[in-house]
Amino acid sequence: MRHVHVSRVLSALALMLTVTALGCGGPMSIRSFTQQAPAQPRIAVVSVSVGDANGALQGWNSSRSSDVMASRAARMVDVAEQVLAARFTVIPAASFVANPQYQAVPHYPAEVAVPLINGAIMPVFGSTRGEVNSAVIGPVQAQALCQATGAEYVAVVHSEWGVATGGFIPTSKALATTTLSIFDSAGVHVARTRLQDRGERTLGAFGAVVVDDNSIDEWVGAYGASLARMMQ
Repeated sequence: MRHVHVSRVLSALALMLTVTALGCGGPMSIRSFTQQAPAQPRIAVVSVSVGDANGALQGWNSSRSSDVMASRAARMVDVAEQVLAARFTVIPAASFVANPQYQAVPHYPAEVAVPLINGAIMPVFGSTRGEVNSAVIGPVQAQALCQATGAEYVAVVHSEWGVATGGFIPTSKALATTTLSIFDSAGVHVARTRLQDRGERTLGAFGAVVVDDNSIDEWVGAYGASLARMMQ
């Protein structure tokens, strides 16, 4: 009986996943990808960003530099890495975010909140605000990010925050619409899922909600809930 090297089998499987994604006209769901991917492939979360949906949030101020966002953005990277660790070998962002090779990958100056890790800003990639909102980056960027991080796949996350207000009883809760995309080392957009979750606490009424230290974890929790559901 002929013996096939394990690495060749894994490479062939990865190629099949790519062909499947392209054959369907776009990326598969995160759930489908994680179920079919080789065991524990290396992945790096290279971008996590947060936007203010339609300027609906009070207290957001300048989202890129506001203290309330800076206090949570790095934690959101940790949340994404913890969720992905169930199916992947995660290369921690803390190990590469200050790397000049990573920082040299072209990025886009979108007005969104971004993490500060070990004194280095985690950039936003893509080339338009629409791509940022959709967690989309170009093939060349994906290839460069895989090389810079030593990963087989890179993950890009964007969460758009807003307010969910009830109808009959107009109470308001945090609302997060979160998109996770995964790209392979060839630059192919292999997986993408977009989900929406609400916070648990009532934060106000008639849409009047303020983002502050007392409320922001409601959005962070909704973000984490969406990421967890993507993997189920």
